[in-house]
Amino acid sequence: MFFVPDILLTPFFVPYLVSDMPPMKRSNLGRSTARAKRMKTLRAAETDAEREQRLENLRVHASTSRAVETDAVREQRLENLCAHTSTSRTVKTDAVREQRLENLRAHALTSRAVETDAVREQRLENLCAHVSTSRAIETDAERESRG
Repeated sequence: MFFVPDILLTPFFVPYLVSDMPPMKRSNLGRSTARAKRMKTLRAAETDAEREQRLENLRVHASTSRAVETDAVREQRLENLCAHTSTSRTVKTDAVREQRLENLRAHALTSRAVETDAVREQRLENLCAHVSTSRAIETDAERESRG
């Protein structure tokens, strides 16, 4: 425990007690936190079964939390996601964007090379459903720009 002078306990100074202060911001944004290092180590050591279980738990948690959210909360979440995505995309340079697309293409090639017929059929069905849904709601101008 530490000594607090009586003057600091007056109503004017009470909000400024050390326990009520917000956490300090990190000065070096590139530095990893101890928690991040610990999680990285744990994830590097986990087995495939543990990884699948962790990801399944994340999916279940996301679906249950989104199932009970109100329309207003959902709209706010999607607006925040959209704003974050657009901000991060405007900051990226063309070289970074091209590298990301190249990485995505390489990942798609490797994952498609090892996918089973059932997985391929499911992926193509999902793609077909997505394309038909997006084309059903597109405007005439969007349809013309698509070619």
